[in-house]
Amino acid sequence: EDGIRDTSVTGVQTCALPICTQSFTPADQEAEVVAISEARGRVTAESVVACNNVPNIDVAINDGWAIRSADTTTASRVNPCWLRMSSSQRGGPISEKETTHVVYGMAMPEGSDTVMAQYYRDHEEDVEPSDIYVTHYPTDVVKVFVPVPLGGGVLRAGEEIAQGQVLAKAGVRLSGTLIASAIAAGVQTVRVFTRPRISTVFIPGMGDSGFLDFAYEGRHNPA
Repeated sequence: EDGIRDTSVTGVQTCALPICTQSFTPADQEAEVVAISEARGRVTAESVVACNNVPNIDVAINDGWAIRSADTTTASRVNPCWLRMSSSQRGGPISEKETTHVVYGMAMPEGSDTVMAQYYRDHEEDVEPSDIYVTHYPTDVVKVFVPVPLGGGVLRAGEEIAQGQVLAKAGVRLSGTLIASAIAAGVQTVRVFTRPRISTVFIPGMGDSGFLDFAYEGRHNPA
């Protein structure tokens, strides 16, 4: 009830924490601006807001073929869609009925909206109607047997963190995870409360713990 007591240091009992917390509020604190990389453990004085989208562009989250989903809407086992390999370099822009190979983390090529998983069969006889299989035959053509859902295999710009999103409200202690998210979202500095500085004074002649007796004055008469 009387607060925190610590007898591990030279046998001196202390109860300073509850006294300080009862007479001190965040509104009393000053604030300062620090680099976000140096702010771990600090408490925000205002909301931290994302400056950029994360990711800032559409990226592939599967290895496979970047396509236009609309080009596969009529695909079937009996009437497959044929997609030409783009004449541009890998990951370059594609046009209607074209495709290009992408890998995980690569920016989505201009003109594409979907990644078709890289799953091959050497012969059409291996294709099951219920699955999305492709055959790479001949070398400049990809053959699609079922419609590919729009947006599959793609992480859209801002899907993880949107520009303007509040990452932390005022009064939040910044963890390493929060800081990493803020850095990814383009935050460079953050406004935080200054660290409080508290001093204690030992008063001789008031017992083994002069501060303790002083702090308890008015509550009881120490022996």
